Amino acid sequence: DKIEFNKTETVNIQSKPTKKYDIEWGEYYAIVIGNNVYNDNTSNLSNLKTAINDAEKIGSILENKYGFTTEVITNATREDIFKTLKKYRSILTENDNLLIYYAGHGTVEPMTQEGYWLPVDSKDNQEWTWFSNQDLIRQTKAFNAKHIIVIADSCFSGSLFSSVEYRSAYEDNNSNLENVFYNMNRKKTRVAITSGNYEFVPDSINNSDHSPFATVLIDILDTNEDVLPAGDLFSLVR
Repeated sequence: DKIEFNKTETVNIQSKPTKKYDIEWGEYYAIVIGNNVYNDNTSNLSNLKTAINDAEKIGSILENKYGFTTEVITNATREDIFKTLKKYRSILTENDNLLIYYAGHGTVEPMTQEGYWLPVDSKDNQEWTWFSNQDLIRQTKAFNAKHIIVIADSCFSGSLFSSVEYRSAYEDNNSNLENVFYNMNRKKTRVAITSGNYEFVPDSINNSDHSPFATVLIDILDTNEDVLPAGDLFSLVR
């Protein structure tokens, strides 16, 4: 249900976040991809409703609240994805951070169990026109970035990386968070958070404007007011 409020108030969220800890975090970049409209001449994939909404909303939050330099790409072809990733090879330094978000169709090749993102120009049964997990891993290996996180909202996206156990930075009433974050920041990391494992995931429920996964992710990012390590983000989403 929607409630209409008469009160009018202007809120400015354009300012960059203040520096809470004495830590050199580096620069933050985000590549945010949302694919809604698929070429019906080359595939039987149905168009999606929420992927672009999700990408634009999440891109806006990352830029306006968290200080990311954000690039939002809608209805990306395979070439678009490769060109964009290659461009960041010359942008990212060894102290920088990169977030890659993908919302769109995904699949898995049953014989190899290889997971794929499906660009809008992908063709049925022609996996060389898709964008594979290995493509993504190879591209990210070429980056100098210290930290890379991939967030994928697509079917079969859990085939990206193996899962690991994570202990929250906020457990045990930790009184020295700055030291914990300092040590985390020193390590080179590659992390993936996905909306599902080897399974289908919904685009929309009850005609929602965002997918169930994106709805939760947006709420977490909107309400968070502290450093948010990837492991804690995953725990909250789950």
